[in-house]
Amino acid sequence: MARLSRFAIAAATSITTILLLTYGTYTLRLLAGGPLTRRYILWSSFLLPIFLGLFAALWPSATLKRGVLAAGSAGAGIGLVYIYLATRVLFWVVFKRWGGFGHSIWLSPIDWVDLGPFTFAIAAGACAMLLAITSRGRKALLTAAILVIIAAIAPGTIFNLVTHNQELTIAVVTPLGSTAPTSPEIGERIDI
Repeated sequence: MARLSRFAIAAATSITTILLLTYGTYTLRLLAGGPLTRRYILWSSFLLPIFLGLFAALWPSATLKRGVLAAGSAGAGIGLVYIYLATRVLFWVVFKRWGGFGHSIWLSPIDWVDLGPFTFAIAAGACAMLLAITSRGRKALLTAAILVIIAAIAPGTIFNLVTHNQELTIAVVTPLGSTAPTSPEIGERIDI
């Protein structure tokens, strides 16, 4: 029964962390990218809660109540390995449909937009293992809260620093056919 509860706590924590980080940073406009990035994060991390739950359930019982650093590091490592493999498989599925590039998916480039999914998966893994394996004391809860705050702020900030916060704006002016001048209609499409 204890293993099942560790599985449930790890899975629920990771689902909550991923959704909170994805939709929270998107709402606050801290997420690098638009709705496509949001969908990319959710598609690439939808199996992460199951893997974290399995690792939490299989964690050795001798080290359960101690080892905040070990639990957080193990969760971060699981999140990193999972998201690397998930993004490579997602890249392979997309480019297989388009014909591919003719090289290995493991050598495909990791873009700066991938910083969000990587950070969110690492933070979700660390938080899930911290809350599922340790005694959920103040130290573990404070560490999880700090990880979520850093994961919310860091990817967008780093992306803006590296890309010098550049955006491409395309303006298209078309005449309406009437001779009376009217003010142009301005619309924003962030999903392009």
